[in-house]
Amino acid sequence: MPAAEPTPRRLVLSLRLALAVAALLAGLGAVLGLYVIPRTETAFVAHGDKLLQEGSTTMRALVEQQTIGVRTVLVDLIQHTTESRRRTLEDLPLELHGGDVAAIRSAISTEDGNRSVRQQDNVQLLSREMIRRADQHIDASLRELSARQHLATAAFAAELRTTHFVLVLGSLVTLLLVLGFGLHRYVIRPTRRLRDATQRVAAGELTIDLPQPTGDELGDLTRDFAAMVAQLRDSRAELDRLTAGLEHEVARKTQHLEQ
Repeated sequence: MPAAEPTPRRLVLSLRLALAVAALLAGLGAVLGLYVIPRTETAFVAHGDKLLQEGSTTMRALVEQQTIGVRTVLVDLIQHTTESRRRTLEDLPLELHGGDVAAIRSAISTEDGNRSVRQQDNVQLLSREMIRRADQHIDASLRELSARQHLATAAFAAELRTTHFVLVLGSLVTLLLVLGFGLHRYVIRPTRRLRDATQRVAAGELTIDLPQPTGDELGDLTRDFAAMVAQLRDSRAELDRLTAGLEHEVARKTQHLEQ
């Protein structure tokens, strides 16, 4: 006799579904952990750096604009003061003191003009120094804000990772429960009932109550099985009728031979 084929290992449908959902969970976790979250974190950092850079540029422009405005006001004030002193010098009665009045006026005006130029130069130097110090302060503030922004990004990424994990896990658990309930109600339980009916029919019991057919593929299988059982009943009834007729004929022939 040929050796019996080994019985394949059974793997119930619910376990297959659980393995499929676990594989789906692992795939989604890998996608979230290796692509979505790092990409989101990178985009968040880049957007934050861009905002910081734009804020730094705006602050520098404002500082420069205010410094230039102050410098302009100071230069105008120096020029106005110099012009006022020049007019006052022209109105002074230097002729009462004798001497070369024109030379005295020229010397005083020249000295006052030189002092005005030096003051304007000092204002220019002061404005440049103010801008330089403001840039240093802005750079320091920008570095501090950038460090805070990176810390906030790390915290945001950790929270996003946890949120995605909980959301995906909750969704998949809910999906698994719904699919498990539907699978057990509409597939596993009718299949088990149909399998029990098949075993009883195989044992020779044809008077069985088959499960109520549904409107899906299992319902079609149940209706086909019911039709097969009905044909088996008809075949058995015909066989019983033929057997009874054959026995009656044999009994009649035997009686005839005995006579």
